[in-house]
Amino acid sequence: MNAMADKFFDSIKGKKVTFIGIGTSNLPLIKLFVEKGAKVTACDKKNFEDLGQNGIKAKEYGAELLLGENYLSEIDADIVFRSPGTPFYKDELVAWVSENHKLAKKNSISIEQLKKEPFIATHVGEDTDYARIFKKYYIVPNTRLATKDVFVTYTMVEAGLGISVEHSLTAKVWQGKVKCLPIDFPTDIEIGLAYLENENEGLEKVIEYISKSLKKT
Repeated sequence: MNAMADKFFDSIKGKKVTFIGIGTSNLPLIKLFVEKGAKVTACDKKNFEDLGQNGIKAKEYGAELLLGENYLSEIDADIVFRSPGTPFYKDELVAWVSENHKLAKKNSISIEQLKKEPFIATHVGEDTDYARIFKKYYIVPNTRLATKDVFVTYTMVEAGLGISVEHSLTAKVWQGKVKCLPIDFPTDIEIGLAYLENENEGLEKVIEYISKSLKKT
């Protein structure tokens, strides 16, 4: 093992290291970090029985297990490793409709309604989240207007010029007469948050707002 790796593992001795997800990608690391002297905790949403051999191996390797629905609520660690299949947060796409629109009285909006109603598209032709969802469910919207600015889209929806689809988090920024309706199919979007500490005075507040606004997994 090279000098840089040796230096790293020397630095984690006695440190609290948590692995989120007890799967095949994390098990070798769990074993290695325990062997290198770290205090390892392995977390997973599944219970011990459902984990099967993975749970047995993690325990045999010397990791403390934190399992069940609240597996993310009690993490106390110096270093956290996330498995590839575990998203940080989830936001959802919602339909924007004017409060005066006939659909505003509905509890949700269907695929057929998305296809039928006049649609206001944002960033046409770009790889947006709503474009991916539309492609996945073979939705071809009745596009009547297009913008390159999400706030312009919002104001057009508020004026009753059509409906649109955007993130629920985005809609919370403004307080206009626009109603957000759930869509009748899964629209969760995985979001990872990455930032440099002390890079900006207000950045921590922004991260805190986003984290509280989104649904934790």
